[in-house]
Amino acid sequence: MRPPRATSPQDAPTPSEKQRQEHVRADQGKALDNAHSVATGRRQPPCFKLPRSINSVQDLMHLWRQDWGEMPSVDSLERDWGTRWRPPAEKNYFSTRKTIVDEVRRRVQLDGLAEDVVARQMDGERGSSSLDRLFKAIRRGKRGEGGMRARAIV
Repeated sequence: MRPPRATSPQDAPTPSEKQRQEHVRADQGKALDNAHSVATGRRQPPCFKLPRSINSVQDLMHLWRQDWGEMPSVDSLERDWGTRWRPPAEKNYFSTRKTIVDEVRRRVQLDGLAEDVVARQMDGERGSSSLDRLFKAIRRGKRGEGGMRARAIV
């Protein structure tokens, strides 16, 4: 059984150095983009990859809501840049993680609990299963396959 996680943002775990390095800004063409931005007066969107080291719903929610190393929160990137900040190769990976975040938010609305409580519950339900398996269970539940509700994870 996992030890309880911190529940307040100031007590939230900070990403490890490896996790910080994982979501390195895409540097290719950066100088050209900057020159183009100056010439046209338009800012270019940042480009971040989601860290592959995120392996719990709690960490995923932390990434979505708060800065992760040098990466701003996914919520702020989405608000400020829409989809333009995401590399095209990230489309499927982002979509699977967003499905999990949406399920957390759905349960928050349904049960009236805090996000960190729901994330901890989902991690408990998930056990040792991967986030990918959790995503597939949520998707199955939404499609109504086998009469499963989205609440039944694995």
